[in-house]
Amino acid sequence: MIKKTKKQEICEKMAKEIIDEADFLLEDHTIPKNVQYVIKNMQERIKKNLCSLEVSSTLYNLEETISNMTVSDCRSSVWNLINKLESLKEKMK
Repeated sequence: MIKKTKKQEICEKMAKEIIDEADFLLEDHTIPKNVQYVIKNMQERIKKNLCSLEVSSTLYNLEETISNMTVSDCRSSVWNLINKLESLKEKMK
């Protein structure tokens, strides 16, 4: 069994919190379908392969989708998720 470093453990914990928050957001039916799709995709990619490239890619997709939104009802919730992804990305460096 490979021993994880403290940094890896922290990153995995942060990723789990992000995935849990994404689950909570996906329960909100006021979030547009295209944003839900991007959030689901982000969850799957991070669960499958937690690396800085995946985090950066999903972060870019989420930012791109939210910047194109005309409805601002869920923007703050999604921006909170984006901020957590950015923190995770920084921690992984």
